[in-house]
Amino acid sequence: MPISLGIRSAPGRAGPDSAARLINCYAEKIGDEGVIPYPLYPIDGLQVFASPAATSGVRALVALDESNTLLAVVGSKLYQRAGVGSALTETIVGAINGAGFVTTARNRNASPMVAIVAERTVSIWQNGAVSLLTDPDLPAPNSVGFVDGYFVFAIDDGRWFISGIDDSTVSALDFATAEGNPDGLIRVAVRGRDLLLMGPKTIEPWRNVGTSPFPFQRVTVIERGLLSAPSVASYEETIVFVASDGTVRRLDGYETVRISDHAIERAIADEPDKASISGEAWQKDGHSFYACSGTDFTWVFDGTTQLWHERKSYTQTRWRCSQYVKFNDQHLFGDFTLPKIYVADRSYNDESGDPLVMVVQPPAINAYPNPIKINRVFTRMVAGEGLNSTNDDLADPQVMLEVSGDGGVTFGGMRSGSTGRLGDRLKRITFNRLGY
Repeated sequence: MPISLGIRSAPGRAGPDSAARLINCYAEKIGDEGVIPYPLYPIDGLQVFASPAATSGVRALVALDESNTLLAVVGSKLYQRAGVGSALTETIVGAINGAGFVTTARNRNASPMVAIVAERTVSIWQNGAVSLLTDPDLPAPNSVGFVDGYFVFAIDDGRWFISGIDDSTVSALDFATAEGNPDGLIRVAVRGRDLLLMGPKTIEPWRNVGTSPFPFQRVTVIERGLLSAPSVASYEETIVFVASDGTVRRLDGYETVRISDHAIERAIADEPDKASISGEAWQKDGHSFYACSGTDFTWVFDGTTQLWHERKSYTQTRWRCSQYVKFNDQHLFGDFTLPKIYVADRSYNDESGDPLVMVVQPPAINAYPNPIKINRVFTRMVAGEGLNSTNDDLADPQVMLEVSGDGGVTFGGMRSGSTGRLGDRLKRITFNRLGY
């Protein structure tokens, strides 16, 4: 009998109700012409792109492609990597306050300014130098955005201030209040020309309508709030975020659409530090991904297939990647605990030297109320993919099998079999006598 591999992670509450899990792999639709309509492929591996001189993880990444410059907030330092090839230079630019959540925005100047908000302080980077913005007219902001030439700074009490056009100075009178609901502000985000003022109960979209003395006007009030400021990510010309009701939602026009399922919502509900749940979005190989990470989980939504999968780095309970940026046509991720920036590519076979283990846990098979005798299992996969290497793990890759007799609650009896050395395309991967 054929055993479905499954096409998404969908563990049930108990285990036997739905054991299906995909970890470090995802389904890609080929269609009925394929061997199966949805084969499973491993996630990209990682190689070190840069190792800044710091002692903690990456908090923010900013790409300035016109000058081949990458900015990274790593620990309490702002790190700059500029140039290409032999002209590449790497420097520590200066200090950035705190160790927590960071937002960044760049303006449209020929020599762009980058505003960095961290721990209620504002730093401005320009022309390779960073300085602390000390403006008595600007209260301590929690985040920054940029739209139509204005830096926008959100304040906890619901006020938000705008800078001068293509400038960083702020006037004490250039502010408004998100007051559709007096719930304050958690952060500001931008979608196209929409300025999104996000509080714990509501989201207020505002637009530049050119009025004087204040150019912005509220469009509507969305009766759905934000749970975690770091969870907001730009995604397919809109934003995705963890909402106040513990769901993951996409902003569709001025409505929020639930894209999460019950498994990820249970993970969010069990998260001890909900305000730290983070989100990153990127597009690669025709897939649009949104990764949602907590203390001990990473769930990834694939907008192309509308399916979720899980990611876990070796010996960890979540994926090591946090911040994302595309720089010089490379997909870069920051490590959430280590001062490392990685480049991701499907040609890499590990995560910066650590094994990249792909786990497929199919839905439980059963013939209830009768038992099933498993004489032999054939594992259908592309064989002969070993590398020409003296490292036996690379030269002779293994597939490992564990069987659960109680519907997916406990597993045991690990077995392994070769998937075929280089060119051994006819390798047959089988496991015998697996019992009842």
